[in-house]
Amino acid sequence: MKLLTEEIKDYLEAEPLARERANKDKAIVNVLLRRNPMLKKCIDMDLISRNMLVSLVQDHNSMDRAWRKILQDSPHLRGKDYENKEELERDAQAQLGYNVPPSSP
Repeated sequence: MKLLTEEIKDYLEAEPLARERANKDKAIVNVLLRRNPMLKKCIDMDLISRNMLVSLVQDHNSMDRAWRKILQDSPHLRGKDYENKEELERDAQAQLGYNVPPSSP
């Protein structure tokens, strides 16, 4: 399977309309459907609509922003791994294919 960044780049190159901010959430749903054949089957069987998936993507993005802001402002709500953010980010970036500098001591 392609790296996620490669897949998104390929999608953006193939679908110029997806480059517009107004179409980003719909484009994300299209990439999710490509990556998850069972999700596509759910749409084909009318178990869920594309519009519902777009709404879920939008809700997720909003919730994620709110979650991060709350943890930033409320240290007592942070999990045990909160301080490992840099290490976790480096690992995620490496998995996405970025050149990651070594960790600082």
